[in-house]
Formats: sequence, C-alpha cells, structure tokens
Amino acid sequence: MKSGYRFLLRRREVRVSAARGALCGFLALASMLMMGSGAALASGASKDSGGALPGWVMDIPLSKVLPTQYFAVLGEGVVHGRRWGVYTFANGRPGAKQRPCIENVTLRYVHGTVATTNGAPSCGKLAPPNAVPVTTEYVFTNVAGLVIGMTLDPTVAAVRLGLSKGPVVKMATRRLSKHQAEKARVMPFRYMAMGFGRRACLESIQGLSASGDTLFETAPLSCVI
Repeated sequence: MKSGYRFLLRRREVRVSAARGALCGFLALASMLMMGSGAALASGASKDSGGALPGWVMDIPLSKVLPTQYFAVLGEGVVHGRRWGVYTFANGRPGAKQRPCIENVTLRYVHGTVATTNGAPSCGKLAPPNAVPVTTEYVFTNVAGLVIGMTLDPTVAAVRLGLSKGPVVKMATRRLSKHQAEKARVMPFRYMAMGFGRRACLESIQGLSASGDTLFETAPLSCVI
C-alpha cells in the first residue's frame, strides 16, 4: 500500500438464517423468562434500542469472519447496542510480518436477526516512517457510533485524533505483546483501537512520542458521513 493514501473499506454482510435467528430468539426469550425482572431490559435491546444485548449475541465470536485463524485482538466493545472488534494478522505474502494487517468487524442485532459487517483488511508498514498510519474505520448507521483502529511504530506513545464532530481526542497507545505478535504472526508494534459514541469520521492523525514531540502529522483526510 502506498504511503499517504487513506484506506477505504469494502463492506460484506453475513446474516444468520431466519430459522437460526428464530431459534436463537426463542432460546433468548426462554432465558429471559427464567431471569424474571431482567427480561424487560433484554427485550428492549432486541428492538435495536441500543440497550443490553442478549447473552447469546455477546457470545458470537466476531473473529469468525476474519480471513485467517491466526490473529490478535486489538480491541472489542459495544457502542449504542452495536458490537465492534478490531484485529491484526498477517496476510501470508512475502514480508507480511513487517506489514501487519488490521481489520474491523461490527455486529448488529435487530428483531432476532444478527448481521456482521467487516471491512477489507488494510496492511502496510508502520507510521513513522510512513506518513499515514494503516487505519481501519467504520461509521455506524442508524446510531451515533464510530470505530477506529490503527497500527503504529513502537516510538508512538500517544495519538491526537481530529474528528469531524467534537473536540480533538488524545489517546495513549497500547503495545502488542510478544505473545500476541507471535499468535498473529506479525512484528511487535503499538496501536490504538476504540469505539466512540458519536456520529463522526476521522479528519487528522498526529503521532506523539513519550516526551510529547510530534513524530508525524497527516494532511487533512477525506471525511464523508
């Protein structure tokens, strides 16, 4: 991938069959009836209210849609009733260990039906020396939500994210452990992965060292929501 280019996502959806969705819905309903007073909360979530998700929905492994079984989890969470996950892995090509891939997966549950959406993997060298980090981004539909993940050089201790709405967000990066790197078959690096409860998109990225020096700063990124 060329430095300085933003990575666009292709979206693919995998839907649970109606029969399976109905069965899962029945099992979830039976479980809620046994829970008594907790049924109202879970029932509200099944109507895409952004509330708590049924247990069987939370148990679905988002990583099943990844193109490999060798991966590491960079972050997982829930934003307004939508599950999200960001993962890293190698694509199997020559030099893949030095060009780690990153991909996001999201899950939506509405009226007993589950749909997972994942972006195409983005792979490349770390920033710096690259001018733009390899980034994965997903803007939720119907609810205010945004997921961002990126791979970074070990010297990047924090990032400042300029979003299209709201103040600039400063976040400390995290280190991919040796065990995680070996599992994903990639080199160790630092990264950030986060879900935001606002309808926005990424406009700029600034990488900072531990002492606060600027290591890289992107030109304005295309941001359309």
